[in-house]
Amino acid sequence: MTQERRKIAFCASLVCMTCAGTLYLFGAYAQALQQKRSLSQTALNLIASSGGFGQYLSGPVWGKLSDTYDRQKLCAAAGVFLLAGYLGLAMGYASDLVPVPALALAYALIGLGSSGLFNASLSTSVKNYDEREHGFAVGVPVAFFGLSAFIFSQLQRLFIVGSQASDNAPAGSVDIFSFLCFVGAVTGGGAMAGATFLYDCSASLRRRGLSQDGIEAGIITSPTTDASTRIESVSLVSTPVLPTASGEQSPLIDNQSNQADPLLEQPSIFAQQDAYLLFAAFILLTGTGLMYINNVGAIVIALIPKSTPTATIQATQRLHVGLISICNCLGRVVTGLGSDRLMHQFKLTRLVGLVAGGGMITAALLWGMLGLYDGHAVSQLIPVTLLLGFGYGSIFSAAPAIVGRWFGVQRFGANWGWFQWAPAIGGQVCNLVFGLYVDAARRAGGELECHGTVCFTGAFWLAFCGCCASVGVLLALNQMRGGWIVTRSADV
Repeated sequence: MTQERRKIAFCASLVCMTCAGTLYLFGAYAQALQQKRSLSQTALNLIASSGGFGQYLSGPVWGKLSDTYDRQKLCAAAGVFLLAGYLGLAMGYASDLVPVPALALAYALIGLGSSGLFNASLSTSVKNYDEREHGFAVGVPVAFFGLSAFIFSQLQRLFIVGSQASDNAPAGSVDIFSFLCFVGAVTGGGAMAGATFLYDCSASLRRRGLSQDGIEAGIITSPTTDASTRIESVSLVSTPVLPTASGEQSPLIDNQSNQADPLLEQPSIFAQQDAYLLFAAFILLTGTGLMYINNVGAIVIALIPKSTPTATIQATQRLHVGLISICNCLGRVVTGLGSDRLMHQFKLTRLVGLVAGGGMITAALLWGMLGLYDGHAVSQLIPVTLLLGFGYGSIFSAAPAIVGRWFGVQRFGANWGWFQWAPAIGGQVCNLVFGLYVDAARRAGGELECHGTVCFTGAFWLAFCGCCASVGVLLALNQMRGGWIVTRSADV
């Protein structure tokens, strides 16, 4: 029965992760929202950054609640946030009476609900599976999180208006109002499904582990054996030992200090220089990724010929949103599995995955600055999208593993929660810079929309310099910790 409940909970976590990743869908409808409400690019990016604030700044709180509170109730609360956020965004799209700060608040609610679903479902998967199965239990749900935008961007086709135009969409384009209501209903419903089926099977897993320890230790008990004696025997026999420097064997867990709180023994992340360097590099890399993800719709409009029909523009935007989502998913899976293989076979540190992801993002920006030409750039933009999407997924796959190994698994929830502030800060700064460049170019051209590579080249150059600096910091950090070859367990 426990195995069946665990399988059901795992499937529920996949649904929750799919619903939690819709924040990356923004590029599929951002330009329609901008045109409908006559927003500046800076105002549009303020809305986009609000979603990042809601998702990432709430990470420490949701992480702590996922460890101490009923995760099914957390999913239900996240569903309410998602439904309210998407309905508010839909109303703001349809009505000019809704001010920009209200649109930003609605998108922040979407980010808040996404973070709640992500943390609750990920925590459940981790706790429901043994450590030997965590690669599967974590990797597959996180991959669905990255694939979410692709799934919903394809469902957007269902809302293309026919030959009869409506108040919310011209003929042949997407009815954004109906689509946003649909996404809100689906994500809210998915969260409620998670609240119903996201079972916690961790207690039975602990009992099974205790039973297996007793069997492996050769302990045979009788009905008359004292219970305290049996527990003491399992504890003593199953304690692993490690060789000391003198060649003697010592227990991995000191029985004399078993009563100590491991959280008190683990140094705070704020007292470690490596944490600040890693955080700084993570800010610029994630901020650049979010800048491109949130503004890919504007980039498409800047590069596509002015006479292109609205339906074709939206189809091109959906294509790039889908490509980002697929590559984001692949980057998370490939980097996670690849870092395991490199570590076990070649003893290479997991920092390799983070440096590789940063290198891909940097290469994507370089291609975007040097390889795009006005009038012929839409097809040339595809390699930029593929590289950046894969690199973004890679850094989000490598960073949590590094944080857990370098700074301790006991405080992982809190530590990774603080690291989630990096995308919020980086995304806000990079989105603001991009918006200022686009608005300045648009005013100089005297048009409602900005066209040409001049719209974003300046922002790409600044982001490129930041990414080069981030990769340099990671390389220096690698040398500080002894190089690419693992020499201590904490560098794995």
